[in-house]
Amino acid sequence: SPADITKADLDAATAKLTSVSLLTGSIVELHLYDIYGSSLSSNLPSPARITIAYTDANNDDIVDGTSAQAVSLRLFSLDTGALTWNQIAYSILDNGANTVYADVPHFSFYALGSVTSAAGTIADVFAYPNPYKPGSSGVFGASVYGEGVVFESLPAGSKVRIYSQAGGLVRELTDSDGDGRCL
Repeated sequence: SPADITKADLDAATAKLTSVSLLTGSIVELHLYDIYGSSLSSNLPSPARITIAYTDANNDDIVDGTSAQAVSLRLFSLDTGALTWNQIAYSILDNGANTVYADVPHFSFYALGSVTSAAGTIADVFAYPNPYKPGSSGVFGASVYGEGVVFESLPAGSKVRIYSQAGGLVRELTDSDGDGRCL
């Protein structure tokens, strides 16, 4: 029973998803209220961390009751005007805690989704952690894949070339396994 939109609109937005399955029961609607109980719709003064848990009782990296692999999980936010779910590019999987989290600038509808096709188009490509701070601990120095920058949602057969400021090739990465990801 969503408060900001109708259930039919929520269902319509979910029906538009392609290559993504929202996990059953993972949709949350968050609101911010002032001390008088009035709803506030502006951006938060600083980002808030949204964390959604998933179950994996036997630690096989498959979400219980689904065929979704834990590494395919991302947070999504609902654009209530366009009625579309948008992937939060900087969501982070915490396998140890069985959660996915992201720092968001406002409250809205959020859900946990499994990206069934990692490969995308050039417009879908993103990199994280962003910003990247080599050697730092926490979300700016590493991802669930380890230290370094991850390039995600790459088209099949993609190559990523990293250049120095002087124009010299520093490193070339190839998505050789077709999962849409280079590390």
